Amino acid sequence: MRAGIPEPELNAEVHLPGGIVHPDMVWRERLVAVEYEGDGHRDREQFVYDVGRYERMQAAGWTVVRVLPDDLRGALAEQLIRRVRSLLL
Repeated sequence: MRAGIPEPELNAEVHLPGGIVHPDMVWRERLVAVEYEGDGHRDREQFVYDVGRYERMQAAGWTVVRVLPDDLRGALAEQLIRRVRSLLL
């Protein structure tokens, strides 16, 4: 928010065909979600689930921004902020 991005809903319930998902950050009015891909997402079962979930979200009109730990530092963080801001404003 310090970067001029509107406040997101956190782990909000999003209803999709085929079920409910809870993205890490949601801007419902713009159909934008940010998902943090931490170490827990390296597990094959979790990875397969995540891919299906992202595909369902995209099919329903959502833009899903996937964020890795390195994206939160330095120049990559600045790029991420610009990307999310451009999707929202």
